[in-house]
Amino acid sequence: MYPNDQNCLWIVENECAASFTISPRSFALEQQPVCGFDRLTFSVLGVEEKQTFCGGGNGEDDYSTADYSSYSSYDDGETIFNIHGMTEEFTIDGSELHIQFKSDAVVPLDGFDLKIIPNFRPGCVP
Repeated sequence: MYPNDQNCLWIVENECAASFTISPRSFALEQQPVCGFDRLTFSVLGVEEKQTFCGGGNGEDDYSTADYSSYSSYDDGETIFNIHGMTEEFTIDGSELHIQFKSDAVVPLDGFDLKIIPNFRPGCVP
């Protein structure tokens, strides 16, 4: 379980990376429609769009009867919210990946375990 009240930032850099592929090994964060409680956010230096994940993996769906139960993600123009966890790998373009984890004061879950692989530009030697 992860601790409450966390605000962590990791920066993954590789000057030869054209993109990074992120694969979930496990993922369980508190669920909320706009990932307002606990969330994991991926962004790239110089790009405004972000990918934010919450929920998933804990077998509970606190919002299954609410109006937003019919979608698993939505885009507010700046952030793509994925409220049912990270269920499959995705690729994000850029050579400097920022990963931010935030948790609130209650309901810690198992957290996440990720595999991050840089995808190199042709001809660039890391």
